[in-house]
Amino acid sequence: IAKQVQEIFPKMYLAGGLSQDNVANAILKIKPFAVDSCSCLEIEKGRKDKPILINFIRNVLFSRRDVFNVNEDLFHVLKLYRYTPFLYLPKKSITQLMTFIIGFLYALDINKLNAEYTKIDNTFHKFANYLGINRGTFIHHNYTFATHFLEESNNDEERAFNLFYAAFEEFKLEKEDLSNE
Repeated sequence: IAKQVQEIFPKMYLAGGLSQDNVANAILKIKPFAVDSCSCLEIEKGRKDKPILINFIRNVLFSRRDVFNVNEDLFHVLKLYRYTPFLYLPKKSITQLMTFIIGFLYALDINKLNAEYTKIDNTFHKFANYLGINRGTFIHHNYTFATHFLEESNNDEERAFNLFYAAFEEFKLEKEDLSNE
């Protein structure tokens, strides 16, 4: 129906039921002029949830790019996880996401891709400092991030997943230049 409406009104605003989980897919399918955020982003009536709002905006921006130009960069893969988590994970879970990241780092370490491993580990080390988490290398304290965000979310895996992405986005904007994004 939206496609038919768009033929009549090319600068269509897409609204109704858009969430951080479906907005990117809706944009890719419909290519609207603009999207409207809704109550799906609210923590309570009239008050938006900051991590969900950050992820919603990031997914809107990300959907405007060619997301299927995949390379082996972890930060690109993390974008794909954020953009379409259910293609890669059975559910939004900080524990499953951290398990993937750890596996990715082990693969780099085993294959002696030291420069890439060091770059990623340094970024996560800076991220941990930004959050005030004390830790050594990411791979040796592998669930530190999961534990941190689970504590902040009362052990809600999905909320912790969203908190991780929102905090990582804020970190990148404030502290870190991940120029390969």
